[in-house]
Amino acid sequence: MAYPVNLTTLIERVRQRTNLEGAQAFVTDVEITDLVNQAIASWYDEVRGTTWGGQYYRSSYTFSTVSNQQLYALPDDFLALTSLDVNLASGMPVVSARAYQEEERNRFRQFPLLYGWTVSSPIWYQLQQDKLSFIPLPSGAFSCVLNYVPVPPRLFAPDDEVNVISGWEEYIVLHAGIRVLTKDGQLDVIPLLAGQLEQERERIRAMAPRRDMQTAERVHMIDNPGFDGDYFD
Repeated sequence: MAYPVNLTTLIERVRQRTNLEGAQAFVTDVEITDLVNQAIASWYDEVRGTTWGGQYYRSSYTFSTVSNQQLYALPDDFLALTSLDVNLASGMPVVSARAYQEEERNRFRQFPLLYGWTVSSPIWYQLQQDKLSFIPLPSGAFSCVLNYVPVPPRLFAPDDEVNVISGWEEYIVLHAGIRVLTKDGQLDVIPLLAGQLEQERERIRAMAPRRDMQTAERVHMIDNPGFDGDYFD
């Protein structure tokens, strides 16, 4: 999977695509570095894939709940949630927490004492800004594992690298190059690079989700089993 390209190479290629190899005074390496990092963020969204067989980026974060505490801080590099596991006790099954919708936020407040965190009860979460919210409230200290997509990498030093996976760095180069051309006033050339950028985008979208070539994506679970189905309606 490793296909690293460093910042120096990306800057050189941006200058080549825009025919500005000798124009360091007009557009500095520092400015191109900023544009490259913006391009990496856009590229990252195209590449990061789905939650089935197309994941390229995944991290995990373990934390413990506190009895009756609803909100928990997300990791600093959090971008998107993949899944959330709750370990109720040693030797017991791990529970997959389920996201709740806004209109369900008060579901467990009428009879809060009836709902603890057990295998037979649902555990729901919701992302709220930089926090994770649970309902019902945790009834003790439980170990939770948050599986998530981290934020895209940022390059600063000349030797800093980004794994472009399959030669997909041309998307980054063209994305940054269009902004350099805009500054240079080469508006007649921008459509040429924009067309090439669209081709690279289509290539990534066609290939990125197909990491597991032998298996077609199945219908995702739309309900959870439980002892009381009313909680999942």
